[in-house]
Amino acid sequence: MRRILLLSLILLAPAIAAAQRTLTVSGEQRVALVIGNAAYKESRLLNPVNDARAVAGALERLGFIVIKRENVKSREIGSALREFRSRLSPGSVALFFYAGHGLQVRGVNYLPAVDAEIEAEEDVANQSLDMTKVLELLDEAKTRINLVFLDACRNNPFSRRFRSASRGLAKVDAASGTLISFATRPGSVAADGEGKNGLYTEHLLNHMATTGLPIEQMLKRVGADVKLASKGRQEPWSEGLLEGDFYFRPAAPAAVAAPSAVDVAVLELALWDSVKNSRNAEELSAYLEQYPKGQFAGVARARLKALGATAPVAAALAAPAAAVSRIPDSGGIPQPGDSWTYRLTQRDRKDEQREQRYSVNVTSVSGGVIAERYALDGGQTSLARHARGAYLAPLGPALFSPYLPVFQDLAAGGNLGSIVVREGTCTSDYACDAVARVVGRETVTVPAGKFDALKVTVSHSWRAASAGSGHQAYIAQMNGGRVLTVWYAPEARRAVKFSSRLEAGDYPAVESNFDLELVSYELKAPSTTAAALVPLAAPSVEVARLVADLPKTGDNWTYRLTQLDRKDEFRQQRYTVNVATVSEAGISERFTMESGESGLARHGSGGYLAAVGPALFSPYLPLFRDLKPGENLGQIVVRDGACSSDYACDAQARVVGRETITVPAGRFDTVKVTVSNTWRSAGSGHQQYIAQMNGGRTMTVWYAPQVKRVVKVSSRLAAGDYPAVDSNFDLELTSYQVK
Repeated sequence: MRRILLLSLILLAPAIAAAQRTLTVSGEQRVALVIGNAAYKESRLLNPVNDARAVAGALERLGFIVIKRENVKSREIGSALREFRSRLSPGSVALFFYAGHGLQVRGVNYLPAVDAEIEAEEDVANQSLDMTKVLELLDEAKTRINLVFLDACRNNPFSRRFRSASRGLAKVDAASGTLISFATRPGSVAADGEGKNGLYTEHLLNHMATTGLPIEQMLKRVGADVKLASKGRQEPWSEGLLEGDFYFRPAAPAAVAAPSAVDVAVLELALWDSVKNSRNAEELSAYLEQYPKGQFAGVARARLKALGATAPVAAALAAPAAAVSRIPDSGGIPQPGDSWTYRLTQRDRKDEQREQRYSVNVTSVSGGVIAERYALDGGQTSLARHARGAYLAPLGPALFSPYLPVFQDLAAGGNLGSIVVREGTCTSDYACDAVARVVGRETVTVPAGKFDALKVTVSHSWRAASAGSGHQAYIAQMNGGRVLTVWYAPEARRAVKFSSRLEAGDYPAVESNFDLELVSYELKAPSTTAAALVPLAAPSVEVARLVADLPKTGDNWTYRLTQLDRKDEFRQQRYTVNVATVSEAGISERFTMESGESGLARHGSGGYLAAVGPALFSPYLPLFRDLKPGENLGQIVVRDGACSSDYACDAQARVVGRETITVPAGRFDTVKVTVSNTWRSAGSGHQQYIAQMNGGRTMTVWYAPQVKRVVKVSSRLAAGDYPAVDSNFDLELTSYQVK
């Protein structure tokens, strides 16, 4: 028995190790065939093999079983398709990616083999991959979702031999459940690209791994980026429709009963986002009451002092009724356990619509804040916090303050003024504004019944953040806006309907055509006092230390990332960071790796591990606090992604002291910090295997004040056979530009 068990562990080890390098997608088999053809006998191409390698690597990290083929010859087409078909099973997700030459003959799309010798149109079918065959294969496999990406619209090198010359690829009538993305419009030609990857593939890689982004929205971002980069000459195109939602990287669900360290960080950030621009002492006090030692506590105390609020701030709280007023016939404030179920109907540009269930549950009500968890049928779920004030927030679709009448009186005809647009409601490609107006009372009918409601309209507009550059006609297409109408019913304690419609613009910053209608709800007994939403007295106000010399927007750093494998072999790639926005609340940046991985990250005070490519420790820590030699930085927050769901992670950090180090960018006087990151299996199973999963790493970080950021990170695996994160790497600064 022991021999059988040991053999099983040995056989499973490669698969387990591979799983640690990918994203686990629960209950969903993902299979991809990736082909890059460049070495043609005629009209060789530069980028398709690079494209295939980068896409294959990205898909493996996203949980796909990948079959990769480079420079496929005619005789190899059949075997590639057979292997692809053998891996597919009913209900799975299938993906086909192709980069190379593509051509159409009589309305059929073909992807020629690299050894194709095509003298006439009749030769094409025998020496090319017929896209019709690929779609038939997917239909036969009964897969749930089929995704096809074709960076294959380069000029037809054989067109001079054809009786009729057709540019680009032809339109395809895709079956339901299939989505086809072309690098450019049907009948148009795409660029091979001047860099390492084709223009379309480059931007596909930039957005593919974005957490919680539905594929349709992802393709909109890809299209906008490609069109901008090509100055309007190339515009990606999509055909088909999926049944349900698909996310390359779904948002990770979290248990309601016991929020993790990740949830706590998300909750704190959500609350801070709702009050950070406020000039109301009570709202800032609400944050401090909830998080007296939070990431932004120092900033909040400094803001209170600037507003003239001194400890204690009881004078500001003397009249609870004034602090929290509600419309006279309110059904009471929400209570923990209150729940609402909505029907979310989303419409695309063809006026086709898809429906899914959207549910909301209140988890807590205290300190002037209503905390809730929302969930969508497609698997997206998250925590949100709501407080006084008018704001747009990404709550699945981008919604307007759902509990607004609970916190303030709304007079008919009243203008609610400029609206806070929370991070994520508009992407970094856009600058957003919103204003809202109270229309008045209106009776509205939704599936849950007929309600006497208060109607509010929100005008939400956006403009290209890069309006000063690029093709002006394209910039004009990015600019636009929507009208969001909200109906609040006092007896339901929440909005009963949201209706959003795109008014202008071809590339909206958010999903703009949808209806969210209440289907059912369940409310607990109303609270007998309005004071439940009144902030408690804030802790003593103390002088906060704020660093004036923060990075500036546009500051950038380039690093050399050296990753080591178990055989002490290493691979190197470039890692770049660009600051997008800077405020007292934090630093937002975009990181990009040469492999194609990229993302937006937000950094502030406090010690944390975050998945920003490799899992790194607070890169700007000395800008937000003094670091004293020998100081123990205590328990470190492990943000979502820095450990997978298979592990429970902990981290501690200590300030070693000052040290002079040399990296490719030069010699720097630095502050040295060491981080001990440990993990243990979150699952169950054979104890010997569980023991192999448990482990840890040591990370050393060097900060240089003149650079305003970390200059070197060195991570080494200390124990364990299956690390929760990449644990053997060095990140060294090679160049930087700070203002």
